[in-house]
Amino acid sequence: MMAKSIMGLALWVAVAAVAVAAPVTRAGATTRTTEAEGKYRIGVGDQLCVAFVADPTRAPRTIVPGDQLALSYHFGVAEPGKPYHVQPGDKLSLYFKYSPILQRTYLTPNGDSYQSVSGDAIVQPDGTLVLRAIEKPLMVADKTTTEITALVEDIYKKSGILEHPAVNISVAPQYERERTLKNMFQSAPGETSPFIRVNVAPDGEIGLPLISGVTTAGKTAAGLSRELTERYHRLGYGRVTISAWINSAVDPRLEALRTLAGGPGPLKLRVLAGGEISLPLLHTCAAAGKGPAQLARELTERYQAEGYGGVRVTVWVEEAARP
Repeated sequence: MMAKSIMGLALWVAVAAVAVAAPVTRAGATTRTTEAEGKYRIGVGDQLCVAFVADPTRAPRTIVPGDQLALSYHFGVAEPGKPYHVQPGDKLSLYFKYSPILQRTYLTPNGDSYQSVSGDAIVQPDGTLVLRAIEKPLMVADKTTTEITALVEDIYKKSGILEHPAVNISVAPQYERERTLKNMFQSAPGETSPFIRVNVAPDGEIGLPLISGVTTAGKTAAGLSRELTERYHRLGYGRVTISAWINSAVDPRLEALRTLAGGPGPLKLRVLAGGEISLPLLHTCAAAGKGPAQLARELTERYQAEGYGGVRVTVWVEEAARP
């Protein structure tokens, strides 16, 4: 008899211990249900907290109107063994290196005025170079100084103006056009790493030195960097590399969504009698019977489908309704 009483007491203690250790599925006390628990099911009357955060698992976000971009340039050194190709706007220095008689050409009928054939000349926008005493401009765009030297010596010799037209040609100063582009990018006097800040217009476009109407919306910063670098290369700036990054601290879409929700803090919602909650832009959404993690995933997918690709929604139960 005594043994049975002891066994019964032990069984009661074990049951009581299990009852105490078992989680309370619904309690009036404040609870913060985590995704790891996975057992809690949202019920009518529960108060939920819904927060909008940046999704760290997403690929680099795309640019949207309202973003502020920062862009910088870098001019690399010329490739070893690769000569410079002259472009419109370059200033060439021509020096005919023999006697003064060969360095001067007769220009006026009365014979009392002479002008040196040596000097500086600017490559015209159409890529031609105007030479002294030569009637027809010489096409020099995209040619090296070695190639231009051969052309200049040949045209002066064939014209009979110079008997020995040996000439030295250099770009003076070299990469003058690049220096002009640097000045355009220069953000402030004395800036050692020039960069500019531009705001993306409502139509998703920005304007840059020598390039206008650049569409940025929907592109990543890395993709825009490659595109701008290629466009400047096509303009003749072969050594330039453009780097772009999104300078905005917060994705404007996330900030706008938080504003609609009433601020940066979590949005507190009571589950209605029909088991639904009301959210910015999504209106009503079924919540009852779902776990917080499941609801968070569904809301994230719905917001991303609405264009908020970098937004993640988190959900937890702040106050569970009494059963």
